[in-house]
Amino acid sequence: FESAMWVVFFAVAALANDASDFVSRAHASVAKSKEKAARQRLRRAEGAARMKSRLAEASVALKELTHDFQDEVPIFDTLFVNTSTPVSWSRLRGSDIISQLPRSGSVLLLSPPESEQDPSRNIFEDLKTSRETVKLLRWGEEEQDDIRFDVVLEVGLLDFLQRDPSVHFSSFKAALSGVARHLEVGGTLVSISAIPAQLRRPLLDRASAGRLKVLQSSALELNEDITPLPEDFGGAMAVANMLLYGHNSAEVYAYICERLQDPSSEEPELQAGEL
Repeated sequence: FESAMWVVFFAVAALANDASDFVSRAHASVAKSKEKAARQRLRRAEGAARMKSRLAEASVALKELTHDFQDEVPIFDTLFVNTSTPVSWSRLRGSDIISQLPRSGSVLLLSPPESEQDPSRNIFEDLKTSRETVKLLRWGEEEQDDIRFDVVLEVGLLDFLQRDPSVHFSSFKAALSGVARHLEVGGTLVSISAIPAQLRRPLLDRASAGRLKVLQSSALELNEDITPLPEDFGGAMAVANMLLYGHNSAEVYAYICERLQDPSSEEPELQAGEL
């Protein structure tokens, strides 16, 4: 019996020793795997940093070559559709825009035809909570009453017209004249756009025909990063952002314009002797 007990004892001891060795080997394997994963993350981070640097340099060179895309608008358009901006645009809310508006006054919100990427409805609902008079009017809808507002907020309407190849400059000019028609003299047009100043301001200046004066343009500070990008820059969206903007965030712009007196309605000064 005693010999049998000793056999059991040594068997259990052997099993315990084997188990201890197994646990040690498992811990060592896990530690090795963690070290390998850490080295891989470091290599990816270093690779991403190199890629960012090279893409930023390429962005600067591309802008110099195209005079900030003014000479090659199709290149801008091709890159733009692959950036994160269209996704960010579709999720714009009133809180992203409210700081661009005058603190008081009636607001007319003008928007392009409704689409999946159009944020106008959400912005309209947000503005109704803070403004007494807010109206939404879509492109193609007729305004029955020729009512003027203190503020006209257009969200993507001019972008829609500028990007439509069937819309000629004369039509864009007529549309901008229609926008100005809804503004009180001295009122404010706030134009929210995905098109940067070097491609938008010259068109605004030409098409406004003296009815609007651009006071300032700036990039919006979006409330959140709504399109997280992969750390390893493996996505076309991240690459397009870097090439177009020089960084990996979306860009949306605000143009603040003042409604001027119509040039045709200004009375000429009387000369001496004229009655």
